[in-house]
Amino acid sequence: MEIKTAINNVFLLLWLMMAPAWANDTFDMDAFRADYESYETLATEERWVESLNIAKRLYEQGLEVFGDESEEAAALSYNYAMNLIRTRKQEDAVPVLEDTIDIYEAVFGKDAVELIEIYQLLGDSYSVLSESRKKARSYNAALEIVENHFGRESLNYAQLSFHTGTRLNITTRSTRAERYLEEAHRIFEELTGRDSSSTAYAAFELGRYYLGRGKAEESVDYFTKALAAFETMEGPMPDLGLTTHAFLVQVYSQLDQPDLATQHSLAIGRLTPSAPDQEMNPIFTVAPQYPMELAMAGEQGWARLEFDVNEDGTVSNIQAVDFEGGEAFEKSAIEAVKKFRFAPRFVDGEPVKVEGVQYVMRFELQLD
Repeated sequence: MEIKTAINNVFLLLWLMMAPAWANDTFDMDAFRADYESYETLATEERWVESLNIAKRLYEQGLEVFGDESEEAAALSYNYAMNLIRTRKQEDAVPVLEDTIDIYEAVFGKDAVELIEIYQLLGDSYSVLSESRKKARSYNAALEIVENHFGRESLNYAQLSFHTGTRLNITTRSTRAERYLEEAHRIFEELTGRDSSSTAYAAFELGRYYLGRGKAEESVDYFTKALAAFETMEGPMPDLGLTTHAFLVQVYSQLDQPDLATQHSLAIGRLTPSAPDQEMNPIFTVAPQYPMELAMAGEQGWARLEFDVNEDGTVSNIQAVDFEGGEAFEKSAIEAVKKFRFAPRFVDGEPVKVEGVQYVMRFELQLD
């Protein structure tokens, strides 16, 4: 989200430097001034752990001295909330952010642009705390202000909608993520074009959303759109481009479309050349079936397999090298590895077979 608070901390520092030494028996302006200078130095150097207690002290003293309807209090409450977030103390940040909203409303008004970032930060904090309803309420409050100031068809609205959908998708897999991401993708595509980075990232996130919901066909559609845009970008393909290829290997394998999965396995191998001695790691795996008789007996174990990775990234010539816990583990592991997919190794621009790749499959029961 590009919209930022209009609070001017530099102005606050200048004000403190020029302010008279108040004749106040209970407040030491010189100490307050020195604390703020220390905080500014630590914040500039991103030493957030060291600045936290200073930010808290400034916030508490600022409310007492300036009152809770002043720009100074707004700046100090924002600083303290951000310091808490940067030290991963979201639970402590929530009440401070709620106080910051009250102060901002008093200073700037209930529909002020300055409130957008604060509501977004509050939504992010609730996301970490798994407070679904409060999270949604905070994001919607931010979106309402964006719509009132910039319009629902604006880039500002799309950016915040994308942020909201992404956070919902990552933290809770909420079905509401679909609405936010679809709207963001539509606006980005209309305003910036189908090949823009914003449209591509929204399409990628929608692909992830639909994959997580078990909607393979929809995920293929959006991953394909994202990949087409990533491939038009100048310079090396973004990391998300490679990740998109990997997701498409996964989806096409699930859809039992091996030829299409192979296309993307080859693309990953071509884009990420590996050394002859580099370990081969699968890009698509299948969990083995836990043998029922061994599970009932409480048996755990593992199987070490050796196999070849073919030129198309499929697996062949699978053999058990060693196992522990029962022969059924060996058979189950072999059946699972048959479906694995690798990015093939390339030599002089051509894919080659790699022999003797090993993989350990572990069978562990979830014990209470």
